[in-house]
Amino acid sequence: MHVPPPRELLELLQNEAKRAAPPMQPPGVTPPSLLAKTPPPGNGQPLAAPLKLAPRNHVAPSSFTQLAQRLGPSLGRAGHVVLGLLALAGIAALALAGTGISGCASGVPGAHASPTSAGGGFSLSGAIVCSLAFAIAIALRRKKRKPREVLDSRPPPRPRVASPAPHVVAHSIPGLVRERNEDRVLVGRVRDIDLVVVADGMGGHARGEDAADIATSFAMLTALRRLAELPTSEAHAVRAVLLETIWHAAGELARAARGGERDALRCTLILVAVTKSAVVAAWIGDGAVSLVRATGAVVELLEPHRTPEGRQNLLHSSLGPITDGRPSWCIATREPGDVLAVMTDGVADHRDASFADDLARIARSRSSERALVRWLDALAHERDPNGTILREDNLTIAIHSGG
Repeated sequence: MHVPPPRELLELLQNEAKRAAPPMQPPGVTPPSLLAKTPPPGNGQPLAAPLKLAPRNHVAPSSFTQLAQRLGPSLGRAGHVVLGLLALAGIAALALAGTGISGCASGVPGAHASPTSAGGGFSLSGAIVCSLAFAIAIALRRKKRKPREVLDSRPPPRPRVASPAPHVVAHSIPGLVRERNEDRVLVGRVRDIDLVVVADGMGGHARGEDAADIATSFAMLTALRRLAELPTSEAHAVRAVLLETIWHAAGELARAARGGERDALRCTLILVAVTKSAVVAAWIGDGAVSLVRATGAVVELLEPHRTPEGRQNLLHSSLGPITDGRPSWCIATREPGDVLAVMTDGVADHRDASFADDLARIARSRSSERALVRWLDALAHERDPNGTILREDNLTIAIHSGG
């Protein structure tokens, strides 16, 4: 057997050690093998879960601790109270048992030390220690666990929905003659401005009802967004927004029109903005915007866009894909006690002397919405002396009671 010289043996051992040791890394640099969380996959096969090695100072839980961890979450507050009381009783019993053992050892008269009593004391103290450990383990386990999800069988509370414009009530009905209601009314509020949008689809056109739908929805959203961007609520700035909105609504109708329906989408459109100091109205078509003062005087803000003959069903201006005429506008100063009404021609064309008093009564009513519904239904049933229904059109109105 050949034994290499000591010098060669030393060099051989050093070479073997270099091959076995990992390469040296510069200070602060982590080896690539430690940066990768999982080894790269091989042959497209899924990787097995990496083994979790316990630290050196880890001690496997005993069966007693495992039992405590399993029972801890299932015990309620009453169970923990009982365990606490048991622990306190165990401490007291341990103290008494310790006193009895010491008495036997000190030779107190009448005390007899026996293996049974000593064994009984040891078993009692062991039980006490076990109960204490059990209670502590459960308490620690209860602190770590997540709170339980409590299922409430009660119905959720009914949300309180606030009106978008608390000073405005609105209602629309088809009337007793028309089968469909082609009127639309929307009410909104942004900052300190109340906004009312009213449209009347023109019945002589194929899609008058669709035109009213499209115009009111688009005008309300557009005007609210533009009014919110204004730096001030000055009346002329609001007027510019309302007029611009009417022209944009015409463009929306043009986009909604199909090939042969360039004139089928047609309606009237009224926009009224109520600020703290003014009433701003912009419109195209007919209808009415009436401002009832506290004195009973009525100020008409809207001049209908009707033909010179004044016939109710003939307009020289209306909204559509190809708009006829131009919108108009009006600004009026607000006064304390004002009541504002925005309505379609179905309500506006047959007003009598009691109209202003009716508006004031509805505005003062404790339930303005209910009073408005009853009043509008009464208007629909009114007849002339010959028994003919007086209002054949749809009836729509919005009433602003101040604020």
